[in-house]
Amino acid sequence: MIAAAHHAGIATPKQLAVIGIDDIPFAKMTVPALTTVRPTHLEQRALLLEQFVTAILTETPVPPRPELDGPTFEVVQRESA
Repeated sequence: MIAAAHHAGIATPKQLAVIGIDDIPFAKMTVPALTTVRPTHLEQRALLLEQFVTAILTETPVPPRPELDGPTFEVVQRESA
């Protein structure tokens, strides 16, 4: 998208904002660098797993499933938007 806009004479982000998904490593290498949305559900899974293992090791009840507090993604602001 960024390359096509450049070839068409469209300035990114002045005339066209571009946002990607998943924050892949290549996003940092584009010109301009690609703003992305990074999912955070993996971090949430890791936290739940840690709580579960701790409950087993300490022989305490597993904590209730926490409510999701806020979005399950974060915006990685770069130059494209």
